[in-house]
Amino acid sequence: MPNCATGTDGVNNCRAGATGASESCCTSLDVTSGTYSRTYTSAQAASYADSATVSGFRLDKYLVTVGRFRQFVDAWNGGYRPSAGSGKHSYLNGGQGLQNTGATAATETGWDAAAWNDTANIDPTCGSAADTWTPAAGTQERLPINCVNWWEAYAFCIWDGGFLPSEAEWEYAAAGGNQQRAYPWGATAPGMGNQYAITGDGEAACYYPSGTAAICTGVANIAPVGFASQGAGRWGQLDLVGEVFEWNLDWYAKYAACTDCAYLTPAANRVMRGDLLNNASTLAPASRFEVNPAFRAVNLGFRCARPPTGATPAPATTTGTATVTMTGTTAGAPAPGMSVPVAVPAGCTIPSPVSFQKDVQPVLNTSCGRSGAANASNGGCHVLDDELTILEGGRNHAFDWITGTAHDTSCPQTPTPLRFEVVMAVMQAANAPSCSKSRIMPPASTPPRTPLTACQIAILQSWLDEPYIEEFHRYDGISPTTPYAMPPWN
Repeated sequence: MPNCATGTDGVNNCRAGATGASESCCTSLDVTSGTYSRTYTSAQAASYADSATVSGFRLDKYLVTVGRFRQFVDAWNGGYRPSAGSGKHSYLNGGQGLQNTGATAATETGWDAAAWNDTANIDPTCGSAADTWTPAAGTQERLPINCVNWWEAYAFCIWDGGFLPSEAEWEYAAAGGNQQRAYPWGATAPGMGNQYAITGDGEAACYYPSGTAAICTGVANIAPVGFASQGAGRWGQLDLVGEVFEWNLDWYAKYAACTDCAYLTPAANRVMRGDLLNNASTLAPASRFEVNPAFRAVNLGFRCARPPTGATPAPATTTGTATVTMTGTTAGAPAPGMSVPVAVPAGCTIPSPVSFQKDVQPVLNTSCGRSGAANASNGGCHVLDDELTILEGGRNHAFDWITGTAHDTSCPQTPTPLRFEVVMAVMQAANAPSCSKSRIMPPASTPPRTPLTACQIAILQSWLDEPYIEEFHRYDGISPTTPYAMPPWN
């Protein structure tokens, strides 16, 4: 994940327990597929009800930290906004995402850019002594971010290359799937020692950090993520209960038996799971809670989910939407996954590119005010799209526009799920002074430019979206029928 490649506190120095080995706070662990009961009391089979089947996915090991969220706040306050329809489980149901169990019986729609991309800066505070956010980086970067509303949590996960877990996914991971555990770690009661979960007595006492029932005073009672090292769930996630509640994707509603589903029909409240900072009485994974999506609280945070390791988005099958089809071939045969829905404005014609250099690169150059030959060594604009590139280039080189650099080491060939959300958002920004508008990109000498038109954006989306990556080609010296593993930045 590109946003985890920095050396900042709360980003790459999380650990299980107080003395465990340091690792990336962005570590995300695979959860294998299965079927379980959403309503249950552990070890009482007669109580099991509301069956749900969940496909494999990844769920972040740690709650989102203040340090990680700080990067996102910088991006949002600098102009980043999620693109319309982003944040879906696009590897499921032929690209359509989760099935909606609500009355509309539709599928996942993703981020509603028209309604949710407001202009306000993010200020994740509650005015409490237990706020974990600080205006500048300090000693709380490894604490879980709290006081975040549902939209901010969802937008962070999109920016970070993932999505909010559905309620079914979250509980499946916490319950240990069909093991239907009493607690994520097993049957042992949590006690007051903070080794299983960060909890309290449900009244005014917190057990962290003293290990006794001491009066809660504020942020001092919130542990660094992962501190309760013996509380790992079946697939390794920590703090699934205790510490803070966690936002889920769903609206709160009655369960329905389902496969890869979420309740997505608007209702009064969204779901939060995991129980709160200071209550050990309702830590069972089956416990569910509801709250208005605008709600902020010191006992409310979140973590992100992601496609399973090795997953690739399926080709979408939606009808009734303008569709663009790439024309490339592999060994003379049509490549799979070459059609995706693209919102094409009236009067806009989408060309079918056969060459990255001749067709795609000039649009990218124009969009960030560059001129000259269409490769990086001669002044073109490039986008970097790989974790190794981020590690090599540093924090702000995710989706970077670069010029004049060699790429024998700067263009790793391993494809990742991370693509063009940031790039597209920047190009759509009104009166953006440069390609550095989002602050995810480094300062550049790019001259002022005019934001791309809706037609230009549709063209880029149709050329650069995931299902097309097989058929972009290295450069004009290679046959247009030679497939390439990812959009070729050389």
